[in-house]
Amino acid sequence: MADYLTQLRRASFRGIQFDCPENESGGGRRVVRHDYPGKDQPTFEDLGLDSQSFTVTAIINGDGFAKLADTFEAALQKSGPGTLIHPLYGQLQVIVTGRWRRSSSAATVGDVTFSIPFERYNGPVYPSAAADTVAGLSAAGDNLAAAVTAEFKAAFDANVPDFLSTDALGRANSFITGLSSSLSQAGLKNPLSIALPVLSDISGGLSDTILALYDSISAAAQPKAVPVVGAATADQLTGAQVTQLAGVMSQVSTSSIADTTTAATATAATRQKNALALDNILRAGALAAATTMAQYAAYDSKEQARALRDDLAANISTLRDQLGASRGWDNSWLAAGQALAAITRDINDRIGRLPRTQQVKTTTTRTSLDIAQRLYGDDPKVIFAKADDIVARNGIRHPGFVPPSTLEALIDAA
Repeated sequence: MADYLTQLRRASFRGIQFDCPENESGGGRRVVRHDYPGKDQPTFEDLGLDSQSFTVTAIINGDGFAKLADTFEAALQKSGPGTLIHPLYGQLQVIVTGRWRRSSSAATVGDVTFSIPFERYNGPVYPSAAADTVAGLSAAGDNLAAAVTAEFKAAFDANVPDFLSTDALGRANSFITGLSSSLSQAGLKNPLSIALPVLSDISGGLSDTILALYDSISAAAQPKAVPVVGAATADQLTGAQVTQLAGVMSQVSTSSIADTTTAATATAATRQKNALALDNILRAGALAAATTMAQYAAYDSKEQARALRDDLAANISTLRDQLGASRGWDNSWLAAGQALAAITRDINDRIGRLPRTQQVKTTTTRTSLDIAQRLYGDDPKVIFAKADDIVARNGIRHPGFVPPSTLEALIDAA
């Protein structure tokens, strides 16, 4: 019995951990019965194995349980497959099927219980012309968030004197302030409508708060359903804004809060270890969010897609080197590599379907419409659309007076 219990893994879905006191699994074969007139015996047609199913009882509890339960509910609402860490079967790609239930009781205050039907996700049954790289992005982002959260909890020491607690909180809040500033500078903070937290306590729930922050940013990038009556909500991000947001998260991940001073005492070593743990989870969480939201990005040119791919790849590689050099972060190092591969695979797959840009040099002051007509022909609809694109792409202040300069323009887009 003791050996069996040690083999059980901590349950989680889309990187959010929970207690799992009960779970059921099932399977079978898909068999169709055929009855024929005048025949005493039916025949059976075997269509193959049915998908493996799981009914999981998930209990969210502990500090901040209500907020974490809401975050978990949002994870269940996401479309597409996700990563389930099953206590017995390990890591699986699953999809939520049927209706899940959420319940709480006055007899167990502090516990929120979910009953969730899952089925194993094995990808499309028939091959398609393009690879399903979107599912790879979602899974890679979930895996990186889950791995870094678990290893943060093992590495971070919350039982420290007040001055070390203050130091850790100061570093973490500094990172979040930088994130807030970057979102504001990019003009994305208001559309996201997300309140960035001010961390005030390191005892329990710190990693969950950080993960919930990144989950809320990723969720905001996900397209919202358009209502039957009326227009889309005002806070709906466009594909171009999601691309910009992924770039912001990539750049934020370059901000390090690690302590690089020489640890001359045990206290200094603890401060250094905690700072490194915070650095790893904050930076890796930003890159996990960028990986997840990249599935909703829209690129207007090959060059833009390559730029984001190269930026994310460089920053994931840099953090991966740090994770590899840190003791106890092996799973995060591996998951970062998987995120790097997923980003590269997805963007490389899309690049072939994107238009190219070229540099166009003008020698006199012209209107944007004049430039568009010279580049794209005489179709009025095309001219107006491409003139708007030239203005937006090059940050032109007045479309009626474009000074002599080198401009970027699409050259092979319809």
